Amino acid sequence: MNDDTVTVLRTGKLFVFDMAVDTLKRAKVPHFTHEESSSGLRVALPAAPSGGPGVWWVIRVREDFSDEAKRLLNALPFPTGTNPDVWDYDASGKPLPKWAQVSFVGILIAAAAWLIYSSIIVPLL
Repeated sequence: MNDDTVTVLRTGKLFVFDMAVDTLKRAKVPHFTHEESSSGLRVALPAAPSGGPGVWWVIRVREDFSDEAKRLLNALPFPTGTNPDVWDYDASGKPLPKWAQVSFVGILIAAAAWLIYSSIIVPLL
């Protein structure tokens, strides 16, 4: 963006974004919010945002308010930054348990076997 704004927060966690926006509103710090994707698409904040891999919500402020905004955001009870991972949307930060991963792979293999059987083997009989 070729303007005089600075990104003070980029996150994939909606609760972090909401708390940060509320903090800036209460302090009367003018700010602009939008949604970005890992593909580079930048859009206005949707009415019902939903997270996922590679979707981030961004808060930008004018340069003369950037120090105050960063000070306010650093006081929040979670880490804030401007360079999140693609997988930043997960609220728990924990991977799926091993049994869930193995079950998912097993279901995929069973579905593939059924498709092969029903589309290739059955017509040959």
